Amino acid sequence: MNKLLISARILWAEGVLLLLVAAIHLLVIPELRRVLIRELTPDDFKLVWSPFLLNHAVVGILLVPVGLSTLYCVSGVRAGERWA
Repeated sequence: MNKLLISARILWAEGVLLLLVAAIHLLVIPELRRVLIRELTPDDFKLVWSPFLLNHAVVGILLVPVGLSTLYCVSGVRAGERWA
């Protein structure tokens, strides 16, 4: 099997997984909020929630362009383009 084809398939899988992880990060925020409310005191929740939400939302949002650019490079790798 061609090395470029193998590389392109691995890159495609990585791109899909990055998008999946981004979706998970964004979709689990409400559930994590419920867990934190249940496990923490109200004062602790106020202290923890803002940075926690910022972290999960920012990571989820930033993973989307990383995953999309990874998927974009797949066609370039298959064609042997240097930019990819």
